[in-house]
Amino acid sequence: MTDRAGNTGTEEMSRGRQVFWRALTVGAALTCAVSGALLFWSWGSTLAPLPVLPLWITGAVGLVVAVAASFGIRDGDGTPLATVGTALLILTLWLGASAADFAASGVRDWVRTPQAVTATVTECRTESSFHEIDTIGFEHVACLYHWTFNGDERTGRLAGDSHPDGTRVGMWMSPKTGELAEHPLFALIGYTAGALGAAAIVLVGGWFRLRTEACRLLGRPVTP
Repeated sequence: MTDRAGNTGTEEMSRGRQVFWRALTVGAALTCAVSGALLFWSWGSTLAPLPVLPLWITGAVGLVVAVAASFGIRDGDGTPLATVGTALLILTLWLGASAADFAASGVRDWVRTPQAVTATVTECRTESSFHEIDTIGFEHVACLYHWTFNGDERTGRLAGDSHPDGTRVGMWMSPKTGELAEHPLFALIGYTAGALGAAAIVLVGGWFRLRTEACRLLGRPVTP
Protein backbone atom coordinates (compact mmCIF):
# COMPACT_ATOMS: atom_id res chain seq x y z
CA MET A 1 0.00 0.00 0.00
CA THR A 2 2.77 2.42 0.94
CA ASP A 3 4.75 1.72 -2.22
CA ARG A 4 1.64 2.13 -4.36
CA ALA A 5 0.76 5.42 -2.68
CA GLY A 6 4.34 6.60 -3.00
CA ASN A 7 4.44 5.72 -6.67
CA THR A 8 1.14 7.51 -7.24
CA GLY A 9 2.45 10.64 -5.51
CA THR A 10 5.62 10.54 -7.58
CA GLU A 11 3.65 10.16 -10.80
CA GLU A 12 1.43 13.10 -9.86
CA MET A 13 4.46 15.26 -9.13
CA SER A 14 6.02 14.24 -12.43
CA ARG A 15 2.75 14.97 -14.21
CA GLY A 16 2.62 18.39 -12.53
CA ARG A 17 6.15 19.21 -13.68
CA GLN A 18 5.32 18.20 -17.23
CA VAL A 19 2.21 20.40 -17.25
CA PHE A 20 4.26 23.32 -15.90
CA TRP A 21 7.05 22.96 -18.47
CA ARG A 22 4.61 22.45 -21.33
CA ALA A 23 2.47 25.46 -20.33
CA LEU A 24 5.60 27.60 -19.98
CA THR A 25 6.86 26.46 -23.38
CA VAL A 26 3.55 27.15 -25.10
CA GLY A 27 3.18 30.58 -23.48
CA ALA A 28 6.75 31.63 -24.25
CA ALA A 29 6.49 30.37 -27.84
CA LEU A 30 3.27 32.35 -28.39
CA THR A 31 4.90 35.46 -26.87
CA CYS A 32 7.88 35.02 -29.14
CA ALA A 33 5.66 34.51 -32.20
CA VAL A 34 3.40 37.52 -31.58
CA SER A 35 6.21 39.90 -30.58
CA GLY A 36 8.26 38.83 -33.57
CA ALA A 37 5.32 39.32 -35.92
CA LEU A 38 4.73 42.85 -34.58
CA LEU A 39 8.46 43.53 -34.87
CA PHE A 40 8.54 42.49 -38.52
CA TRP A 41 5.38 44.52 -39.19
CA SER A 42 6.87 47.65 -37.58
CA TRP A 43 10.41 47.31 -38.94
CA GLY A 44 10.62 50.12 -41.50
CA SER A 45 6.84 50.44 -41.61
CA THR A 46 5.15 53.69 -42.63
CA LEU A 47 1.83 52.50 -41.18
CA ALA A 48 1.82 53.52 -37.52
CA PRO A 49 5.03 51.64 -36.61
CA LEU A 50 5.41 50.33 -33.07
CA PRO A 51 8.56 50.80 -30.94
CA VAL A 52 11.04 48.22 -32.22
CA LEU A 53 13.33 47.74 -29.21
CA PRO A 54 10.67 46.48 -26.71
CA LEU A 55 9.34 44.03 -29.31
CA TRP A 56 12.87 42.83 -30.04
CA ILE A 57 13.60 42.21 -26.36
CA THR A 58 10.23 40.55 -25.65
CA GLY A 59 10.50 38.27 -28.67
CA ALA A 60 14.08 37.27 -27.83
CA VAL A 61 13.20 36.51 -24.19
CA GLY A 62 10.17 34.48 -25.27
CA LEU A 63 12.29 32.46 -27.69
CA VAL A 64 14.97 31.71 -25.08
CA VAL A 65 12.39 30.73 -22.44
CA ALA A 66 10.49 28.51 -24.89
CA VAL A 67 13.63 26.64 -25.93
CA ALA A 68 14.87 26.29 -22.35
CA ALA A 69 11.48 25.13 -21.00
CA SER A 70 11.08 22.58 -23.78
CA PHE A 71 14.02 20.59 -22.38
CA GLY A 72 11.94 19.90 -19.26
CA ILE A 73 9.25 18.13 -21.29
CA ARG A 74 9.49 14.36 -21.46
CA ASP A 75 7.05 13.04 -24.06
CA GLY A 76 6.72 9.42 -24.97
CA ASP A 77 7.66 10.23 -28.53
CA GLY A 78 10.47 12.55 -27.42
CA THR A 79 9.22 15.58 -29.36
CA PRO A 80 8.77 18.74 -27.23
CA LEU A 81 7.09 21.88 -28.52
CA ALA A 82 10.36 23.41 -29.71
CA THR A 83 10.44 21.20 -32.81
CA VAL A 84 11.53 22.16 -36.29
CA GLY A 85 7.88 22.32 -37.37
CA THR A 86 6.97 24.83 -34.67
CA ALA A 87 10.05 26.93 -35.44
CA LEU A 88 9.11 26.97 -39.11
CA LEU A 89 5.56 28.06 -38.25
CA ILE A 90 6.90 30.96 -36.17
CA LEU A 91 9.31 31.96 -38.94
CA THR A 92 6.48 31.80 -41.48
CA LEU A 93 4.36 34.06 -39.26
CA TRP A 94 7.19 36.60 -39.03
CA LEU A 95 7.79 36.63 -42.78
CA GLY A 96 4.04 36.84 -43.41
CA ALA A 97 3.77 39.88 -41.12
CA SER A 98 6.61 41.58 -42.97
CA ALA A 99 5.02 40.80 -46.35
CA ALA A 100 1.66 42.11 -45.11
CA ASP A 101 3.31 45.36 -44.05
CA PHE A 102 4.92 45.84 -47.47
CA ALA A 103 1.64 44.99 -49.19
CA ALA A 104 -0.36 47.44 -47.05
CA SER A 105 2.23 50.18 -47.61
CA GLY A 106 2.12 49.51 -51.35
CA VAL A 107 -1.66 49.79 -51.47
CA ARG A 108 -1.53 53.02 -49.51
CA ASP A 109 1.03 54.43 -51.96
CA TRP A 110 -1.21 53.56 -54.91
CA VAL A 111 -4.13 55.39 -53.30
CA ARG A 112 -2.08 58.41 -52.21
CA THR A 113 -0.13 58.91 -55.46
CA PRO A 114 -2.28 57.95 -58.49
CA GLN A 115 -0.91 60.49 -61.03
CA ALA A 116 1.89 59.46 -63.42
CA VAL A 117 4.86 61.84 -63.75
CA THR A 118 8.39 61.76 -65.21
CA ALA A 119 11.31 62.74 -62.97
CA THR A 120 15.02 63.32 -63.65
CA VAL A 121 17.47 61.54 -61.33
CA THR A 122 20.83 62.90 -60.12
CA GLU A 123 23.37 62.41 -57.30
CA CYS A 124 22.57 58.82 -56.29
CA ARG A 125 24.42 57.61 -53.20
CA THR A 126 24.29 54.94 -50.50
CA GLU A 127 22.88 56.06 -47.17
CA SER A 128 22.48 54.40 -43.76
CA SER A 129 19.85 54.65 -41.01
CA PHE A 130 21.99 53.20 -38.22
CA HIS A 131 22.00 56.58 -36.49
CA GLU A 132 18.23 56.62 -36.00
CA ILE A 133 16.95 55.86 -32.48
CA ASP A 134 14.84 52.73 -31.90
CA THR A 135 15.35 51.28 -35.37
CA ILE A 136 17.33 48.40 -36.81
CA GLY A 137 19.81 49.98 -39.19
CA PHE A 138 20.14 49.19 -42.87
CA GLU A 139 21.66 50.76 -45.96
CA HIS A 140 19.81 51.96 -49.04
CA VAL A 141 20.36 53.98 -52.20
CA ALA A 142 18.90 57.49 -52.29
CA CYS A 143 18.84 59.86 -55.28
CA LEU A 144 17.76 63.42 -55.98
CA TYR A 145 14.54 63.44 -58.04
CA HIS A 146 13.59 66.54 -60.04
CA TRP A 147 10.00 66.88 -61.26
CA THR A 148 7.30 69.45 -62.01
CA PHE A 149 4.17 70.02 -59.91
CA ASN A 150 1.63 72.68 -60.87
CA GLY A 151 4.22 74.41 -63.03
CA ASP A 152 6.87 74.56 -60.28
CA GLU A 153 10.14 72.65 -60.25
CA ARG A 154 10.54 70.35 -57.26
CA THR A 155 13.52 68.42 -55.93
CA GLY A 156 13.58 65.71 -53.27
CA ARG A 157 15.92 62.94 -52.14
CA LEU A 158 14.14 59.57 -52.22
CA ALA A 159 15.20 55.97 -51.64
CA GLY A 160 15.25 53.82 -54.75
CA ASP A 161 17.56 52.27 -57.32
CA SER A 162 20.85 53.82 -58.40
CA HIS A 163 20.80 55.63 -61.79
CA PRO A 164 23.31 57.68 -63.81
CA ASP A 165 22.81 61.44 -63.59
CA GLY A 166 20.18 62.69 -66.00
CA THR A 167 18.21 59.44 -66.15
CA ARG A 168 14.48 60.06 -66.62
CA VAL A 169 12.25 57.63 -64.74
CA GLY A 170 8.51 57.17 -64.45
CA MET A 171 7.10 57.87 -60.99
CA TRP A 172 3.72 58.43 -59.39
CA MET A 173 2.68 61.70 -57.78
CA SER A 174 0.03 62.90 -55.36
CA PRO A 175 -2.22 65.42 -57.18
CA LYS A 176 -2.77 67.20 -53.86
CA THR A 177 0.74 67.58 -52.44
CA GLY A 178 3.08 66.73 -55.32
CA GLU A 179 4.66 63.91 -53.30
CA LEU A 180 6.42 61.20 -55.32
CA ALA A 181 6.27 57.43 -54.88
CA GLU A 182 7.07 54.25 -56.81
CA HIS A 183 4.45 51.62 -57.63
CA PRO A 184 6.22 48.27 -58.17
CA LEU A 185 3.17 46.26 -59.27
CA PHE A 186 4.82 42.84 -59.36
CA ALA A 187 6.38 43.40 -55.94
CA LEU A 188 2.97 44.36 -54.55
CA ILE A 189 1.41 41.21 -56.01
CA GLY A 190 4.25 39.11 -54.60
CA TYR A 191 3.97 40.61 -51.12
CA THR A 192 0.20 40.15 -51.11
CA ALA A 193 0.45 36.53 -52.24
CA GLY A 194 3.19 35.87 -49.69
CA ALA A 195 1.17 37.37 -46.85
CA LEU A 196 -1.95 35.39 -47.76
CA GLY A 197 0.01 32.16 -48.20
CA ALA A 198 1.81 32.62 -44.88
CA ALA A 199 -1.48 33.38 -43.13
CA ALA A 200 -3.03 30.17 -44.49
CA ILE A 201 -0.05 28.06 -43.42
CA VAL A 202 0.11 29.59 -39.94
CA LEU A 203 -3.64 29.31 -39.35
CA VAL A 204 -3.80 25.65 -40.36
CA GLY A 205 -0.48 24.57 -38.87
CA GLY A 206 -0.92 26.68 -35.75
CA TRP A 207 -4.38 25.28 -35.10
CA PHE A 208 -3.16 21.68 -35.20
CA ARG A 209 -0.06 22.52 -33.13
CA LEU A 210 -2.05 24.31 -30.43
CA ARG A 211 -4.74 21.62 -30.47
CA THR A 212 -2.09 18.96 -29.89
CA GLU A 213 -0.53 20.91 -27.03
CA ALA A 214 -3.95 21.60 -25.45
CA CYS A 215 -4.77 17.88 -25.49
CA ARG A 216 -1.46 17.04 -23.85
CA LEU A 217 -1.92 19.74 -21.20
CA LEU A 218 -5.38 18.40 -20.37
CA GLY A 219 -4.17 14.79 -20.37
CA ARG A 220 -6.43 13.83 -23.28
CA PRO A 221 -5.46 11.55 -26.17
CA VAL A 222 -4.18 13.35 -29.24
CA THR A 223 -6.48 12.46 -32.15
CA PRO A 224 -5.71 13.14 -35.83
